[in-house]
Amino acid sequence: MDLVAILILSALSVIFSILRRVFSFSAGKNLFGEELESNYQRIFTQISNNKNLLNAELWTLIVLASSTNLILIENYTDSWVSVFIFSAFIWLIFIYLANYQPRSLSVSLAKMFAPAAAKTASASKRYFKFIPTPKTGSYAQTDNRIYEKPDLIDFLQGQANAPNNKINGDLLKLLSNIAAKSDLQAGDIMTSLKKVKKIDSEQEIGPVVIDELHKSGSKYFLVEDKKENEMIGYVKLRDLTSLKSSGKIRGAVNKELDYVEITDDVIELIDAFLASSCPVFLIRDSGETVGVVTIDECLEKLLF
Repeated sequence: MDLVAILILSALSVIFSILRRVFSFSAGKNLFGEELESNYQRIFTQISNNKNLLNAELWTLIVLASSTNLILIENYTDSWVSVFIFSAFIWLIFIYLANYQPRSLSVSLAKMFAPAAAKTASASKRYFKFIPTPKTGSYAQTDNRIYEKPDLIDFLQGQANAPNNKINGDLLKLLSNIAAKSDLQAGDIMTSLKKVKKIDSEQEIGPVVIDELHKSGSKYFLVEDKKENEMIGYVKLRDLTSLKSSGKIRGAVNKELDYVEITDDVIELIDAFLASSCPVFLIRDSGETVGVVTIDECLEKLLF
């Protein structure tokens, strides 16, 4: 009976040691790749977020199993021999695990024990608050929060300032800017309709007019029909250069002119630009046209 117990405890010591290695190895890495089904993602996120606590608990189980094993071995041999056998056993385990790269068998083993490990770590962390939570930069991971935008910005900034950061700093800055400015609304970006340069659809086009429009710094201009007193579309500066000197603005007008609401945020604006392929939108407020926004202005505000 003691021999069976020794074998079981030895197996448990090996299993706990492998689990400790696999769970520690998986922290911050896509260890499981395509093998990890979506229903395991949350479980392994919990394990990664509580890896320090779980590591301590597994060490405790390893010590308990190994100590009990040592006591049982003493029933079959002298104390010094049992200590030698026990030490050799532990030494072999950790020599093997030192350079151990998790494989399919250990991944399967980790999946089997993962739900219990995640529940144990989550349930016991309230009693072990002195064990620190893993951090990335200045960003502390938790397992039960609903994250908000400030958390994302804090994470990106913390990652950018981390000593061993391996993500391009410009990329992190760009993502941080996008997250910080994603609440901008059309009203914050638009140019007031009163300040927008409008072109009469019947105006003759020529080098002087093109030069005047070029100096304005804009790429797009609203075209109005003064007889009807309405906007009929927009014109691209580059399209005007293809008109004959005797041509009129009407010949280059794009009539795909759409509206968005003044309260639409910048992400909604970009979605609208992509969906319509129109680079210019009129802005409405309570049914009244109050301004103009272009795709260039949206991207400039969002990215820089």
